[in-house]
Amino acid sequence: DRQGSTAMLASTLLLKWPKTKTAGWHVGWLICGPQIHVLALSHMLNTPTKLYDQGHFQGKRMEFSSSCQNIMECGLDNIRSLKVESGTWVGYEHSSFCGQQFILEKGNYPCWEAWSGSHAYHVERLTSFRPLCCDHKESKIAVCEKENFTGRQWEISDDYPSLPAMGWPSSEIGSMKVQSGAWVCYQYPGYRGHQYILECDRHGGNYKHYRDWGSHAQTFQVQSLRRVKWTEHTKPTAHRMEWKGHFKLRTEGQHRVTNH
Repeated sequence: DRQGSTAMLASTLLLKWPKTKTAGWHVGWLICGPQIHVLALSHMLNTPTKLYDQGHFQGKRMEFSSSCQNIMECGLDNIRSLKVESGTWVGYEHSSFCGQQFILEKGNYPCWEAWSGSHAYHVERLTSFRPLCCDHKESKIAVCEKENFTGRQWEISDDYPSLPAMGWPSSEIGSMKVQSGAWVCYQYPGYRGHQYILECDRHGGNYKHYRDWGSHAQTFQVQSLRRVKWTEHTKPTAHRMEWKGHFKLRTEGQHRVTNH
């Protein structure tokens, strides 16, 4: 019967993946009646991030404690201001975590200039975002002169506002290997220009070519980088997904809407 088939499938899953960890998610399995519950223990944030569809924290407000692939599906056409009360987030220009990247650390962002900084072109859109799971107290990255980890190589464990000023022979980096933590790389000295957020838990920490840095990357040019500081404002929280009956996957979103 269906319940027996479900239990058999669950047993198979338990044998294959009794407990797994991938990309910052700790996954476990729970059988409850005819349903299989997938318990994903992720680094969710204690306090939700507040997003507004108007500048200076006006208009419709939404609160999120987990990632969102498309803010327009939640009733907002754009994010024009936001408040990060704990943890660190990565914002994206387009839906599905594509386009320009923006590091969003604890603080208030009253307008798009506050998070976009000095970019090569005007960026006023913020359409998707996700929490950054940075639970490493130490950060280390190896930068290589050429792609595929060839050429001259430096190991870095501190912030560098200007790589050329510190002796790096070029305005470009061919590839990078994040050994621990998460880093923000910038196109120009002084933490300016396009941002590229690189994490040890994504791509296995290996960024062989600028195409791995993000969908917006079009050049090897990186002239400054800094660590994403580890924060204690993250904790494991259960996020549930279910298979029901014909095993259609469903996720439970976590957001709240407030009209001002």
